[in-house]
Amino acid sequence: MRLAFILSLSIFMLANWNSTFGQITITGKVVLVGEEATEGVTVQMLDDETNSAETNSEGYFELEVPALPVTLQARFLGFYDGFLDIYDNTENVEIILEPIPGKDAILGEAVVTSSKIKSNESYELINGEDLNFHHPVSIAQALNTVPGVLMHSGTFNTNRITIRGIGNRSLFSTAKLRAYYDNIPLTSGVGETTIEDLDPATLSSATIYKGPQPGHYGAGLGGTIVLDSDNLKRNNEVSTDFSMGHYGLMKSTNALTLGDSDKSINLNYSYTGSDGYRDNNEYTRHAFNTAGRFDYSQKGKLTYLVNYMDLKAEIPSSLDSTNFADNPRDAAFVWGRVEGFEDYEKMHAGISHKYDFNGNLSHTASVFGTYYDSYESRPFNILTETSRALGFSTSLFMDFITYRDVSEITIGGEFFNEKYDWQTYETNSGSLGEIQSDNIELRNYANLYVNADWKLIRNLKIQTGLNVNTTAYQLTDFYTPDSIDYSGDYRFNTIFSPRVGVHYLFNNLGISVYGLAAHGFSPPSLEETLTPEGGINPNIQPETGWNYELGSKGALPVPGGWEYQFSMYYMDIRNLLVAERVGADQYVGRNAGRTGHFGIEYDMEGLFYNKNNMQLRGRIGYAYSRFKFVDFIDEDEDYSGNELTGTAPHKLNFDIDFRMDVGLYARYSFMYLDAMPMRDDNSIYSDAYNLSDIRLGYEKQIKDWNIHGYLGLNNVFNKKYASMILINASSFGGNAPRYFYPGMPFNVFGGVKLTYSF
Repeated sequence: MRLAFILSLSIFMLANWNSTFGQITITGKVVLVGEEATEGVTVQMLDDETNSAETNSEGYFELEVPALPVTLQARFLGFYDGFLDIYDNTENVEIILEPIPGKDAILGEAVVTSSKIKSNESYELINGEDLNFHHPVSIAQALNTVPGVLMHSGTFNTNRITIRGIGNRSLFSTAKLRAYYDNIPLTSGVGETTIEDLDPATLSSATIYKGPQPGHYGAGLGGTIVLDSDNLKRNNEVSTDFSMGHYGLMKSTNALTLGDSDKSINLNYSYTGSDGYRDNNEYTRHAFNTAGRFDYSQKGKLTYLVNYMDLKAEIPSSLDSTNFADNPRDAAFVWGRVEGFEDYEKMHAGISHKYDFNGNLSHTASVFGTYYDSYESRPFNILTETSRALGFSTSLFMDFITYRDVSEITIGGEFFNEKYDWQTYETNSGSLGEIQSDNIELRNYANLYVNADWKLIRNLKIQTGLNVNTTAYQLTDFYTPDSIDYSGDYRFNTIFSPRVGVHYLFNNLGISVYGLAAHGFSPPSLEETLTPEGGINPNIQPETGWNYELGSKGALPVPGGWEYQFSMYYMDIRNLLVAERVGADQYVGRNAGRTGHFGIEYDMEGLFYNKNNMQLRGRIGYAYSRFKFVDFIDEDEDYSGNELTGTAPHKLNFDIDFRMDVGLYARYSFMYLDAMPMRDDNSIYSDAYNLSDIRLGYEKQIKDWNIHGYLGLNNVFNKKYASMILINASSFGGNAPRYFYPGMPFNVFGGVKLTYSF
């Protein structure tokens, strides 16, 4: 705490104390959903075109207004207008524009179009404010507001994200999805992803693409999560954000930004500490983040990102039903006895170059790398891991005119090489013992893609795409005492993942409809390709699937600017991977079945009230998920027709947001999650539950200072629930299976953020 406080004061001493008078300057950014920053977006006072500004190449703007409050309006062709009421906060505001698929305008012989045609309709965006709304450390509850998405969160460092039921068979990590942080992959060479390590305060948005999305993000079976950093600002400011909460929670985030029209640099340091709700649950994280950009010409720009984290977290693990009901704060006995924990360092770094040759041709190239060094003490052994990865991506974007409209083609690829070095040791009550295994895995993949978006007639767009993927593993076993050599090479067959979509805009109604079919895949881990004797299993294949979807987006013809998004889909997943037990503590991966995922998702938001210097907004989201085993036989048991394990048939969210022009605000957030089966035979279900969170705050701009105080109340009705479940949990030594990670009861956090612009 003392170090965080000293750092906060030191950063603030870098600022000068001059203030300016006269007109009020509003600075901020316009975000085009699903797009990179685009220049030329018009930002103006509502219904006053004489007082306007345009965004630069990164999407930032600066506008002077005579007085507050004021309503800003942002306009850009191909997108719905965006509106933002400014009461006190005039620094780093954000206006989000939603796309109108297929919209274009023809002025004489000139064609005017938006930047890039949308290659996907199944996406949701969460802005930076919402990512930090529920908790200053975890974004789990923010992701859970998205229909079709569920983030199980056992502890701050134990999480599993599923999208439309994909990834639910992974026990302690997120798999079968892809994730990126400013175009740097967060997904390892075997498909595991950890986004919980990132500080929510460094994120400006999260975009969730649902289902397989062939393109430059790959063809992940479940979808893709794209996180954008909040580090490419164009102003000079220094800020500190300090918060405290229940169970010893303490967090301090300090940032310095220096920027102008053609360059910027951002430095961010944060400390997070918590005693934890449960025994053996302490958590400490130090994180440093820096990002910058340099526009060396009107056509070329460089950006970079470095994110470093040092984390140590104790592991309480899961509980059986009796302890979950009676002693939820206990750690699992075997983990508490050895005081199990994980201690690791992780770094992501990348540099990207973009060059616009002309208005119709541009090229982007990126080089990125990751480093990971971990020590994990467990009841049954001690695991040490080191991972080093290096990758390269490139894309060429072209547009051209067809039938007086603009069509586009993107060609590119991503290449990734990872060296994963791991050993296991005997544990002597938590102390390092004799070595038990020593391995090095080399993981490689190449993803090539081409996307072509065709606008053949007015308001109708056809999208086509193809991904080509190759994945290979090479294992070297250096441990010889057991006389079993696991060394070997494994290369999967080349996988082709096509996509085709079509959507049409009804101009007079302001709505669009779309349909798509897309293929995706998920390779097994290297361990799943091995037999217990150390040989390569030649029959194992990646999970593959098709997503078929119909949907609509648009504005409802009601007051308040209500917008909606609706989708209905069916995912046909084949070659389902399961771990087949072949002996005592011996398993072999095999393709055991096929699942069918039918679902309906609906999301709607808009204004209830906007008068008398007060605003009341609402949002509601619902997902119906009817996921089944279509053909699934495991260990001679036929589970065909059963509900898919670890998925809830119904999930409902709604938010009510109240704001006043004096800077006061309040938000109520509600989530209902239905019961879900915890075993493949559907013999045991988790309990349904609902959670309510409240956020209160006050934000005030005083000359060059922005003061923001906030108070969060989570699980306000003190519901008892499992924040994470383990499916098909095993029983050892006659003990009951441990299915449950207890969720936190009623808890409170609060803090103050100070920002000084100079």
